[in-house]
Amino acid sequence: KALDLVIEKIEKSGKQRKVKTWISFIVQSGLIGKIKQAIRDSLVSKRVLSKREKTALLIFKYNRYPARNTRPRRNLISDIHKVVIMRQIGNKETLLLIALIGATKMESSFFIREERKTARKRIKEIVKGNEVAKMLDSTVSAVQAAVITTITTTAVISAATTSSH
Repeated sequence: KALDLVIEKIEKSGKQRKVKTWISFIVQSGLIGKIKQAIRDSLVSKRVLSKREKTALLIFKYNRYPARNTRPRRNLISDIHKVVIMRQIGNKETLLLIALIGATKMESSFFIREERKTARKRIKEIVKGNEVAKMLDSTVSAVQAAVITTITTTAVISAATTSSH
């Protein structure tokens, strides 16, 4: 449903806009949370994830969404490791995931401490040689900038509102 709103907004727009503009719109309009929830709900209904309610400090309830089958995750991490550390040839999807790992600085989630420096360097090489990966990297940077702008703006407005009372 949230993605439908975004698609509808893009279709109704009379102008050709950059991806960065649409990302800013999605983040600033608050649709990002709805999109995440729609994706999670879809994965739960397809039985890829399970929903588990947890409690913190006996009063705060929150949900966790663990994978039902961890084999695909382990295989994917193994493929990423083979391409980055062992310098094997990867398929298009693996290369894009590697570019996403680099763009989001998530090397520590995929590589042990001793491998991280090598992994960062190799990921940069992979991104440098792939036009789609470069575009992905700039898109992630745009998303991060939009999120930071939104948080900063919200904090400034909140501080101004609080100090005026």
